[in-house]
Amino acid sequence: MFRTVVSFVSLCGLLWQRDRWLEGRTRAGRAGLLLGALLAVVIAGILFQPGRVLGVTSSSGGAVVNMLPGLLWASFLVAGGWTLWRGIDAERENSALHDLLLAPIDPGAFFLARVLVSTARLMPGLLLLAAVLIFLYGGGWPRGPLALAGALGLGLLGLTATGLLILYLTAAVHGRELLFPLLWISLTLPVLAAVVVLTGAALGGEAIFLAGPWWRLLLVYDGIMLGAGWLLFGYVVEEV
Repeated sequence: MFRTVVSFVSLCGLLWQRDRWLEGRTRAGRAGLLLGALLAVVIAGILFQPGRVLGVTSSSGGAVVNMLPGLLWASFLVAGGWTLWRGIDAERENSALHDLLLAPIDPGAFFLARVLVSTARLMPGLLLLAAVLIFLYGGGWPRGPLALAGALGLGLLGLTATGLLILYLTAAVHGRELLFPLLWISLTLPVLAAVVVLTGAALGGEAIFLAGPWWRLLLVYDGIMLGAGWLLFGYVVEEV
C-alpha cells in the first residue's frame, strides 16, 4: 500500500514537471486563464451595472439575481476548456502521452494523476479570477470563505475530470474542434448548476447546510467522472 502511494505521488510529480515543460513550449496555460479573466471583466463591465452583478435589492423590494457566480464559472468554463484543449494538443504533438504509457503504469492511475495535476495547475487561475471579480463586483470579503473554497475545489475537480475524459475520447475524431465544446458544455451542466448555487451561497453568507443536495450532487458527479475515467482510460488511449 505504501509503495503504491509513493508510486502515485511520483507519477504526479512527473506529470507536473512534464506539464511545466509543455507549457513553456506552448505558453497556453497562463494565456488561457488570463483571457478568461479579461473576458469576465469586460463582459461584466459592458453588460451589467455593478449593482446588478452584486444582486442588491431593488426599490420595489425584489432581490436582483446575483450574477457573480454565473459570471465566474461561465468565464472559467471558456478559459479552462481552452487551456485543457491546448494542453492535450501539446501532449499529442510532442508524443508525451505515448512515452509515458510505455512505462509500466496503470492507465487508470495515470488518468487520476493527470486530473489531480491539471486541477492543481488550474486552481491558481481560478482563485485569481474569483479574487478579481469579487474585488470588483463582490462587495467585500466572502461571508463563507471555507464553503467557497470547497465549492471552487470540488467544482474544478469535476470540470477537469470531465474535460480530460472528453478530450482523450475525441482526440482521434475528425471535427473534434466542434465536438468538444458541445460535449463539454452538455456534460458539465450538473456541476455548473451545483457550483453556481454553492458559490452564491458562500458569497452571500447563506446557511450552507440548506444547500446539502447541491453538495451531494457535486460529490456524486465528481465520483462518477473520476470512476469513469479510471475504468475507461485504458481503452481510450489505444485510439489516441
